[in-house]
Amino acid sequence: MGKSPEGLLLIGRRDLRWSNSFMHNLPALVKGRNRSVLQVSSSDANRIGLDHGAAARITSRVGSLVAPVEVTEDLMPGVVSLPHGWGLNVEGSQLTAAKAPGGANANALTDDRKYDEASGSAALFGTPVVVEPFVQKPQRLA
Repeated sequence: MGKSPEGLLLIGRRDLRWSNSFMHNLPALVKGRNRSVLQVSSSDANRIGLDHGAAARITSRVGSLVAPVEVTEDLMPGVVSLPHGWGLNVEGSQLTAAKAPGGANANALTDDRKYDEASGSAALFGTPVVVEPFVQKPQRLA
């Protein structure tokens, strides 16, 4: 590999199809292409070895998840973006339409020790992360 995935900051984003994650339970708004993708600048994608449409593992101090990659020129190098409000397919969820598409829950990466000093609120953006290509290991045959 040899390419350093260090030094990236994770930010969230919203999609024009909904104004908040509660709208993910409306079937008409969750259909179509997968919107739960990690956006990465082309320079970072080249440096890390990520391909558009391939999977990446995103790891913070508190968690790790896998998401498809969208290489874009809409982000500056050093920043990656994952939309909030996905990954609602957890046990006990009663949001039938919202569970169907799955997706990555960005909250699993939010650092519970990071706060905005001025307000005391949780810091939801600018989470330091490591991003690397995700290669699924073959399943062992019985």
